[in-house]
Amino acid sequence: MVLSAAGAAVAGSAAGAHEIFDYNRENFFYDGELRLKNEFQIIEWRSIQAELWREDIRNIIGLTEQKMGIYLIVSTLQLSMCIGLFAEGRMEPGTPPWLVQLYMLTLGGAFMYLLMSAWLAMHASIVASCSSVRILTQLVRLPIPSWHQLHEMRTFGQSVEHMNKRRLFRVPFVDAERAPANPWSMDVLESPNDHAELKVESVNLRRHIRLAKSAADHYRCYDAFARVAMSFGMNQLLSAISYYVVGYVDVQDGTPVAAFCVVTLLSSISLALVHLDFSLNKGQQLCACVLLLGGPGFTCFATNLWTTKGLAAAGNILRSLLPMVFAFHGAWLVCALAMCNLQLQQNGDVLPSTFRAVLYLDVFSWVTGAKNLVQQNLMTNARLSPKNQLQGDDEYRRLRTSTGDSEAGDTWPNTPDLHESTLNADHPAFHPESDAAHTDDDDNDDHEMVTGHGKFHPGELPATIFRMGTRVLVVLWFVGFVLSVGRFDDLTLPLVNSKELCPECAELKEENDESSHTSAGAAVFPMLLGGERIQVSWPRHAGFAPRSLSCNPTGSQLVISDDFTLYVGELESRGTHPAAPTNTSVAFMRMPPCSVLDGQELQDIGVGCNSAEQHLCHVFVLYAQGQRISECPLPVTNERSSVDTSQEEIGTMALSTSWLAQGGNSEPDQVDAVAISSKLRSHIIVGTTLGEIVQLQGATSDSQLLVPYHAMRQQMLSPIKPGSIHILPSGAVIMLHHADHSVQAFDPQLGHLIGEWGLPRNGVKWLTLCGGGSDLFVLGLRDGTVPELYRFRVPAELKPEAASAEPPSKLP
Repeated sequence: MVLSAAGAAVAGSAAGAHEIFDYNRENFFYDGELRLKNEFQIIEWRSIQAELWREDIRNIIGLTEQKMGIYLIVSTLQLSMCIGLFAEGRMEPGTPPWLVQLYMLTLGGAFMYLLMSAWLAMHASIVASCSSVRILTQLVRLPIPSWHQLHEMRTFGQSVEHMNKRRLFRVPFVDAERAPANPWSMDVLESPNDHAELKVESVNLRRHIRLAKSAADHYRCYDAFARVAMSFGMNQLLSAISYYVVGYVDVQDGTPVAAFCVVTLLSSISLALVHLDFSLNKGQQLCACVLLLGGPGFTCFATNLWTTKGLAAAGNILRSLLPMVFAFHGAWLVCALAMCNLQLQQNGDVLPSTFRAVLYLDVFSWVTGAKNLVQQNLMTNARLSPKNQLQGDDEYRRLRTSTGDSEAGDTWPNTPDLHESTLNADHPAFHPESDAAHTDDDDNDDHEMVTGHGKFHPGELPATIFRMGTRVLVVLWFVGFVLSVGRFDDLTLPLVNSKELCPECAELKEENDESSHTSAGAAVFPMLLGGERIQVSWPRHAGFAPRSLSCNPTGSQLVISDDFTLYVGELESRGTHPAAPTNTSVAFMRMPPCSVLDGQELQDIGVGCNSAEQHLCHVFVLYAQGQRISECPLPVTNERSSVDTSQEEIGTMALSTSWLAQGGNSEPDQVDAVAISSKLRSHIIVGTTLGEIVQLQGATSDSQLLVPYHAMRQQMLSPIKPGSIHILPSGAVIMLHHADHSVQAFDPQLGHLIGEWGLPRNGVKWLTLCGGGSDLFVLGLRDGTVPELYRFRVPAELKPEAASAEPPSKLP
């Protein structure tokens, strides 16, 4: 019995021990399975968090890339506008040089700033892209477990044999309070901070945010100054467009009110952009308003004085206004540079603190947030002290980095809330030259890359370039100020090429020089009587250059033409003595448009009237290289007349050219002048470039085709220039002889020379003439640039009562 009982006890104990062993063994493998699942879950969570961090890097740095793309597009469009203005927006001859200088300086300044903006934006975009690739490929990686880590996660069945025997035969629920939480010693108890991805910490302490901020140190200032340069460039471009409008609308078209309205609008836009871009106090806003509006405003006023009163009358006022305009522009650049408030930040960046775009440089407000002012002042003073500068303390120090496969790596970037002294070798910052992975055996700098910032911090170089460019532009404005004071005459003489304004003047000068040697034995002819200079209000645009002159039969209406436009004026006499000086005036106004002449270059004009109603007249215009003559109704300026000439039909006649001589080896002959009988519109004579004067009439088969009818003069003498011939009311044909400064008269039927009369040689180059009533009107240019109109008395031989007199001689 005893043996049976002992055997049963032993068997029961063995069975109990077996059950306890199986229980603990199953627990061992169950805990191993839970451990493996836990490891996989931790890896999954870490991967999700690391992917979020990588997405943060893409968003933070991609923001700069997107902004730089927008900056590049806007800057490129504005640069194309500058190039277009350089190529096509040239001022016409007659524009004052000071206006051209203002236009070119502002346009050149706009080109400089916009090119700087595009270049800085391109650099920032490239550095940001490279930094993003650097961080994503080497520093912020997904926590993929290595083979060794996967091997450590496994639980081998044989491992149970190496466990503590007491733990394998631990009786459940016995001494449970003292049982260890990790009885198998399989897992190393980890702290919550052992995995950076699972650690709870503020945003600015996370490593990937620090890396992004540290990388931004290499392109943040390029981003900021690309935007600042674009704002300055837009300001200069608006000023350049304003001056172009002044030169085009005021000087050339003679409409100062329209020019002032456009300049006011553009200046207001420029001022609004300054208020949008800068954070200014009231004093700075007032200063910006005065400086931005003062330059274009005074320029409009000075240009209006120059075009209306001329240099002689407005010279003293211009001497005071022009230096102020240059001073306003230079002072604005100095003031704008000061208003940017360039400040050295704690991380070494120099940023325009009052520029609103700086608020969007970083999304965590590290630059614009609260700072330790005492610490910043100490760092700034230490950095800028002469002692440190002599010791080379301003040299950009390279900071080494280390690489890691996960966020738990040992790289710790520079942060704004830490002093530089804490950034030692154990916590280096991101730097682009650390692209090559360093190993523990690398003690040399064989992997260093050239970044271009060996002597300058990357946050200082854009500010230095921008400041230097602005100072150069300020110096140029100062030079303009000095020239406007010391070389005033050079800046106010109109840019007019006398050869361009009067192509005939150079030829006339040569002819006069030749005639002065050959006409010593020529006959002396009488001078025309009268010689009153008429006070004329000429068209105000600078492109105006008179080409031809004509008048109605009574001489009360005068018509002049330039290259493309017709102008009409009513002769007004003040007082009872018509011959008194300054007693007669005329103001030329643009005639109503004649549709058939749109886009045509005008050669010569003549006025012909209706034989029944002498007050209904037309202007006959020669154009199309002497092959067309069109008539346009001459507006009736007499208030008592109720006739509406605006609806009259416009006729066009073609000229037959088969009769024109070929001229041998020279250019072929062509019609260059026309004269219309002021009383008989069908009486048309033309002059050619080879000296022929021919009367034309309508062809039998086609009345709109003019063919030769009678040759008045066939001798090939000097060419008949536009405006040189005219038919008087008496029927006599007069011709201006440029070389002899004289007027010749011919019988229209026989070609006999009726007489020749001299014109004054008072420095005026006579261009064109006409006659009406008892007066001859002769137009000339003084010094090749200033038009002057004179009135002479018609000689007695050419008056209507002497028209039937026998001609004294025949043209040789």
